Parts: sequence; structure tokens; C-alpha cells
Amino acid sequence: MRILIESRNVWGNELTYVMPEDGAIAKAVRGLTGKKTIDNNDMESLRSLGHSFLWVTKEDIELAKVAELVQV
Repeated sequence: MRILIESRNVWGNELTYVMPEDGAIAKAVRGLTGKKTIDNNDMESLRSLGHSFLWVTKEDIELAKVAELVQV
């Protein structure tokens, strides 16, 4: 399963978040890790379970929504 993630700079620290648009996946990852962000150890554990990651931005999500509307 592919997990959408984004990098955010928070007070000078680069943090990795699961995109809220991933809904149930984001909630499950938060439940497993006990935190809103994920680190390299979390990502390695999830990879070992067969998950992959796709770095995206909020702009990518908005463009995908527009593309879906245009195709309809």
C-alpha cells in the first residue's frame, strides 16, 4: 500500500507527516506510532510490512482533484 507523505518545516525542523487526505491510513499510522509525524525508523518498519511512500505536496493533491473534475 502506498502512503502519501509530506515534509514540513516546523520551527527549523524538517518533519514528515502522513497526508490527511489519506484518511484511514493516516489515522492507522498515528495509532501505530503514537505521534503525528513519522521518522526513518517508522518508515523502515512500515516498508518491512510491504508499504511504500510517495512524497507529495498540498499542490499535488489540489491538482489531482482538479484533474478528476475535468475528466468527469
